[in-house]
Amino acid sequence: GLEGLKSLPVGRPAVWNLIPLYPLLSFLLQYSPQQLGCLRSRWSLEFFIIKINELLNIKLSISTFYRYLHKMGIVWRRAAPTLKLPDPEYHEKMAKITEALSTCSEKHPVFYEDEVDIDLNPKIGADWCFKGQQKRVIT
Repeated sequence: GLEGLKSLPVGRPAVWNLIPLYPLLSFLLQYSPQQLGCLRSRWSLEFFIIKINELLNIKLSISTFYRYLHKMGIVWRRAAPTLKLPDPEYHEKMAKITEALSTCSEKHPVFYEDEVDIDLNPKIGADWCFKGQQKRVIT
């Protein structure tokens, strides 16, 4: 009948049931690798697989894991630069500067430093995040 005319799914069925990994991935994506004691700044496929192997003793290939991430709505996106909150010690710092300017002399001069040529913004790269969400990097 009509059911016989419908197409079958492409490829062979998945061997791994990776649904139990979803809570672990959700947890890992909430933190950066640095917050978990690693020297990396962003998650990579290889690093995810290393962490999953350490925690669950599961060996996955990169291509299998990549397909799973996309199936779960986890995508590779660039983080958004965001403004840093105002300095809570701004008034104290300005009071010290004003005091230094009022007491400056030839023996105790006050010098100014120009920060125009100093690039303090971090280099922002892509990272894994849930679709529709974007990680924030304070600049």
